[in-house]
Amino acid sequence: MNLQKWIQHIDPKTIEKGPDHIKQKLTKKYKNQSIEQLPNTTKKQNKKGQYIERIETTKKTIKTTKTHKKHTDLKPIKGIGPKTEKKLKKQGYQTIKDLKKHKKWSKKAKKHLKNTKKPYKAIQTLHKKLGPTCHEALKHTPELKNNEIALLDIETLGLTNQPIILIGIGLPQKNQLKLHQLLLQNPKQEKAVLHQTQQYLKNKKTIITFNGKSFDIPYIKKRQHHHKIPTQNHPTHIDLYHYTKKTHQNLKKHNLNHIETTLLNIKRKIDIPSKRVPDYYQTYLKKQNPGPLLPILSHNRQDILTLTNLYHNITQNLPKQN
Repeated sequence: MNLQKWIQHIDPKTIEKGPDHIKQKLTKKYKNQSIEQLPNTTKKQNKKGQYIERIETTKKTIKTTKTHKKHTDLKPIKGIGPKTEKKLKKQGYQTIKDLKKHKKWSKKAKKHLKNTKKPYKAIQTLHKKLGPTCHEALKHTPELKNNEIALLDIETLGLTNQPIILIGIGLPQKNQLKLHQLLLQNPKQEKAVLHQTQQYLKNKKTIITFNGKSFDIPYIKKRQHHHKIPTQNHPTHIDLYHYTKKTHQNLKKHNLNHIETTLLNIKRKIDIPSKRVPDYYQTYLKKQNPGPLLPILSHNRQDILTLTNLYHNITQNLPKQN
């Protein structure tokens, strides 16, 4: 069964009736069904307890193709500011590699290139030196290996220290993306889901999110602290929200829905606002009816897939030089 089939139960002509109407329709349609009957879901268990996992493989993925000339920003070299960079480029030093031949900057250029040989190390270094939306850093992302990357998006019961109810993790493979959705059958399973998230993110060099620096990652860490679970740190975090604000300043809004419709030409057929996710989940708990979980799962799924589209849009439209 396809996850998106739930939308066939909603007449498009009645969409204007709003989220309450959608919830009512799904609650009626999935009455007397169990959570295990949701598409591609199974009960799982780890050493922290039980949880529900949904696994899907999709052709949407992160393509690791080299498309940009790197090291065109000279400012990561200590002592080189905008004015010096401009002067050096007029002299023909267009990249840090070119600076290896410069009498004054050769030693520092060689050291920088040595320290940033690995793509994730380059991103980490450039973020630290030039900021978390450095174009030069993003030029190195196509060289990351698939098994070094994870895309992440969470759904919660609230915005302030309420349980996480769903964690979506996209793991790029050669020509596909494997999506793991870790769902709480009840809030008591949060510890098990947080533990499993750590297992999937173990050894990942780079996390890609949308507004994850401000929300998803701090929220996960807060809930890990609540359950006395050791937190994880990853060498690099690419937050596409901040990159979008920098590369597409002409957008009127920078929320994901507006970006999808105006920048990526993605139109969700039927969706619920993020602010209604807690209400839908509470209805599921109260009625023990899995119907209201379907829009939550599909909303989270699309958020992960949108990350791949947005990533490609940004990396393919980087300026040649900062």
